[in-house]
Amino acid sequence: MKKIIAFLMLLMLFMDAKAQRFELKVSPLAVIKGKYNINAEFLMKNQFSIDISPSFSLVRKEENVLLGNSKTQTRGLQLATRYYVNPKTMGDGFSFGPYVSYESKTAEIQINDPNTGIRSTVNINEPPKLAVGSLAGYKLLFANNMLLDIGAGTGYNLNGARITGNGFFRNRFAVLDITIRLAVGYRFGGKKED
Repeated sequence: MKKIIAFLMLLMLFMDAKAQRFELKVSPLAVIKGKYNINAEFLMKNQFSIDISPSFSLVRKEENVLLGNSKTQTRGLQLATRYYVNPKTMGDGFSFGPYVSYESKTAEIQINDPNTGIRSTVNINEPPKLAVGSLAGYKLLFANNMLLDIGAGTGYNLNGARITGNGFFRNRFAVLDITIRLAVGYRFGGKKED
């Protein structure tokens, strides 16, 4: 945690004094999937920014009469840099850049034995997903500093082979990491015409 705070403080030091702007965004697509995502983008220069995107899901419960109940929870973090090609204002228009993402998932499953009536609880921690890749997108900045950010990317899941196991049920696409972004937000620190 200390390293993250030190990194963020160092990040603020290198920001151009005129460019002390940042954006807060939320993703409606993530909410549909049951995840909550708050994205902060720090605009460093006219064409460069750093994007920090933590995500989590609240405990999701599913009930099954035969098997019992299950609860799942997911936590993640994505760090990205973005380079904007010919922005009209600071940090808008077409962008591309690399990203690194991490995600962990835990599950608790309660199994009911119909013969004995005994309930057992099993905790499952999936191996964390660590992925690197690239993304591209487009950001529209409106006169009132509201914004729409859309994009997509693909990458490589470094832990893909461990997640799928080995043998007959191995999923070859587990090493593929796909990112889709649709976010709405607000830019703090200056008007569009600056």
